[in-house]
Amino acid sequence: MLSCPCTSSYYTQEAVGYLGVYVLLVGLCLCLLVGLYALADLVEQHLRTTKRVIIHTVQATVAMQLLLWVLHGEELDLATMVRMGVPAAKAPAYVGFWMCRHGSAP
Repeated sequence: MLSCPCTSSYYTQEAVGYLGVYVLLVGLCLCLLVGLYALADLVEQHLRTTKRVIIHTVQATVAMQLLLWVLHGEELDLATMVRMGVPAAKAPAYVGFWMCRHGSAP
């Protein structure tokens, strides 16, 4: 005799499966919450070190992006350089660098 998959044990298994997923998600969120709280406490205890780490991380990220930009060969124009923080008076020197590298101005 064939059994129907719509039996009460089938629904019980489905419910237990969904309950397990919800318990997993709640546990994951609680672990994340506790970890972030511990990290915030650690940062609060070591403010000077945290400040230095953040500053060096930002500087390294900017340097890597600029290096990739230079090595990739993207062209720079005056508006882009000013947006990057290069003073407009110093921009022609950067354009001169690009002329030497590419043979033409951007």
